[in-house]
Amino acid sequence: MTTVRPTAPTFLKYEALSFILLGLLSPMKRKSLPVIAPHVGVESHQSLHHFLTQSPWLVSGLQAHRLQRTLEWLAISHNTIPDYSCALYRVDPSRG
Repeated sequence: MTTVRPTAPTFLKYEALSFILLGLLSPMKRKSLPVIAPHVGVESHQSLHHFLTQSPWLVSGLQAHRLQRTLEWLAISHNTIPDYSCALYRVDPSRG
């Protein structure tokens, strides 16, 4: 039996993701986890590290979701219909 792992919409509920994104979007010069952790109020950067290294989602699923959303945004902003058949837009499952 194949286990289906969640992708982008599901992982947004994780608190660590909020902290990491907040740190990445902050004006800090260095964006490493040890620097982000105290900046966002986390005692140890290890919880952020564990969130990233033990991720419950597939990278290829995130890439596909991000690409789909980007293409949809481009289509809306330029009043065009995205062409998903182009090989450029295909996600290589071996890279996920």
